[in-house]
Amino acid sequence: MSDTDGLVSVRDLVLQKLSRDDRWNLALVQRAEVWDQVRMRHLLDSMLAGYPIGAILLCQVEGESKVIRVEKGQRRVDDGDPHAWQLLDGQQRINAFFSMLTGGGQYGRFYLHMTMRREPPGPTQSRTAKNRAIGYIAWRAADSDEAVEDRHLQIDLTRWTVWAEQRGPLDALAVDDGNVARLLTELDPDFDAVFTPEAAVIAVDRFKRLIRAWLDPVIPVLRATVREASDVLEIFSRINLGGVQVEGADVYFAAVKTFWHEAESRLDRVQLAALFLPSRMDALRFLSRLASRGLGQGDLLPLRVDRLAGRQREPLVHALQELTATDAVALQRVDLFARWLQGNSALGYGLRLIAPELWDEVLGWAAASRRTDAAWYQENLPLIDAYLFGATIFRYPAVMGDRFRRAALLEALAAGKAGALFPFDQILAVARSGGLRGSRQAVLGLHDEAERARIADQNGWLLTSLAQRLPYALARPVDWDHIFPQAQAARMWTRGDGRRRHHRDRRLVNTAGNFWVLDAAVNRSLKDAVGSVKFDKLRSWLANADPNFPVQAAEVWSLTAEDIARHCEVDRLLTDDAASVEQAMAAFREVVTGRSARLLAEALDRFALARQFAADATDDGGGDATTEHSFHEPLGITAPVVVATSKSRFVAAVGGELDLGHDWVGRQDWLREVVREAAKQLQIDPSGRAFPMGAWSGFDYARWIALGAPQDDSYFAFGIASRWAIDGRTPVWIQVNSGTGGWSTVEVRVTSSMLANTMEIEAELAGRESTRLWIPVEAPAYLEREALIAHFVAQGREFRKVIVSADEPQPNPAIPLAFGH
Repeated sequence: MSDTDGLVSVRDLVLQKLSRDDRWNLALVQRAEVWDQVRMRHLLDSMLAGYPIGAILLCQVEGESKVIRVEKGQRRVDDGDPHAWQLLDGQQRINAFFSMLTGGGQYGRFYLHMTMRREPPGPTQSRTAKNRAIGYIAWRAADSDEAVEDRHLQIDLTRWTVWAEQRGPLDALAVDDGNVARLLTELDPDFDAVFTPEAAVIAVDRFKRLIRAWLDPVIPVLRATVREASDVLEIFSRINLGGVQVEGADVYFAAVKTFWHEAESRLDRVQLAALFLPSRMDALRFLSRLASRGLGQGDLLPLRVDRLAGRQREPLVHALQELTATDAVALQRVDLFARWLQGNSALGYGLRLIAPELWDEVLGWAAASRRTDAAWYQENLPLIDAYLFGATIFRYPAVMGDRFRRAALLEALAAGKAGALFPFDQILAVARSGGLRGSRQAVLGLHDEAERARIADQNGWLLTSLAQRLPYALARPVDWDHIFPQAQAARMWTRGDGRRRHHRDRRLVNTAGNFWVLDAAVNRSLKDAVGSVKFDKLRSWLANADPNFPVQAAEVWSLTAEDIARHCEVDRLLTDDAASVEQAMAAFREVVTGRSARLLAEALDRFALARQFAADATDDGGGDATTEHSFHEPLGITAPVVVATSKSRFVAAVGGELDLGHDWVGRQDWLREVVREAAKQLQIDPSGRAFPMGAWSGFDYARWIALGAPQDDSYFAFGIASRWAIDGRTPVWIQVNSGTGGWSTVEVRVTSSMLANTMEIEAELAGRESTRLWIPVEAPAYLEREALIAHFVAQGREFRKVIVSADEPQPNPAIPLAFGH
């Protein structure tokens, strides 16, 4: 491939991909083809407009590396050639050009309208707005029989490469209004137009732009030679994160593939078993969270590449491999459960419309549960169906965010391990402890009509599939159709300022009450039929049992006889008379909003427990999160090995090695911050006399609280005492010294309080005996830093309350009290 001065053309890229001898392999970090037709059309629009479309990045790896070879549409991981170039960035753009201009991809056909004006550009991120702005570029799926509007004015772009290469040197081709129609027909025999002068100007300009975009070498090709595979990942991370071009989860996926070469094929295995996870990324998220929880490392949400940094990477990758082995017990359980649920859930087709994030806890519960019999699944089915439905329609994953998702998976795994029912109530209770409010908005309720309408409209497909009792596996393709066709909405008008305007209730065409499901062939045959014409055709096909046009029985249309009569009335009343239109719109508003409310009410009656997700549901208060943290055994993961850390910055006060166990690898510094921040929040030692305690204290790092009693060693302290951490979860301890004033009362109150899990230590200090009461503070490693601080502050306040209420007077006027508000 020619890349003079480091620049190539679209032609170069397409022909290079078509070549058998000069084809680039993909760097291992590359994702599968993920662009959809809107992004491809947007790229073509940029190309025709002469916009820069970014650089292509290639790399060579001097050492050993792996690459992805694509042959006949199949991807496989293979050894990389140190002398060959790997495609590191630009795969999606090259695939888009290839798909649009050759038809060799799997994305259908693209059409370019030769006389429609291009809308003036405007900045937008909305997919709908982007789609509207590129209306002159059409697309049809490969299996679609939907006609292309104005087909005689459009060229099929998939013919372009063959025509351009056979036509000869296009840079010498003169295109003008006299020959443009002939050239376009030569390119695409289905093009058939006689241009007006104005249309010819547009067609000539668009054809010239297409030729120029095909030939001009304007796409930069950057090349880099690196030493090893990890450098490839680093470049990929810096490009994509530095420019915020892909999500952190994508870079995490790239990192996983760098260190686990079988990742893609293993994730395919997970998707086959889990059934309901719609993409490899969903499978990776689910799998990574299971692996990390199984190791006791906490939850990996949000997925970021730094989750694989340092000592965390090796055990995590090993756990991922164990979870996806052919004999992996967790994956077998997930497979059995998913296949049973597919055939037995009352949600039916609705299982495909559930918020994808909710499958993590449902499948996680199944993965940790030892029971896999149908009777056990049946006992849990009402809870699981209601959970999936309720959390979806009330948008818990989106509204509550990662905090809810982390808590939900933890509760699900704990219940699975304990052999308990799916923890519907416990997950909700933990969610309620946060006030049923997410980071951006509150959870919707059901008492307000507007809120119910919002819920229905946000879940129109799901509610319709439930009302029409669609099974999970459909025998034929279906369409979600407007009962009153969108194409007829122009008849919904009102008069204002002496001219027609869109009626304010026209928006109801796109609400849940105006949707239903029809067989795809039936829907496309009906086209824009409306009112009695539409319903008469449906009844005729139903009565004749025409196998080419199968129609569901009328009783499962999710329409009452009155609904049908109202729709026919709306059609009759939508005339050129303003008063008649107002009557029609009043009837339309009534039938559509009434049906929306009915669809939601029927679904909530069917899954009654789902009402508990509403913000205004009866609330008995929040609940405490589970303290369970060890899941390696039920998930079939090798037990974590306790790894001693190296010399830690964290224990400079005492020297030596700090070994808090595997749970705390990479998080030791968190505890230091917790101790420091808790001291601040508890107003400990405002005189500034707090300091790390010596090795004699038993602490690795601590803050002490002077109590002001007469004895020199009258204090209590809290900090990290790793040598006493017997279970890997309680490296934080509080110590009360027997020199404390009112010691006997302190001892009794502590040992009889909720903090009764104590140890008494006898030690000799400076030639005399002193008794200390050591109280472990549970600090689970899976808690985030802020949660650990809040947890520890609460414990500290409890101790302060106990100690300052001792019977004997404690403060000494000469020594300031070290705490108190």
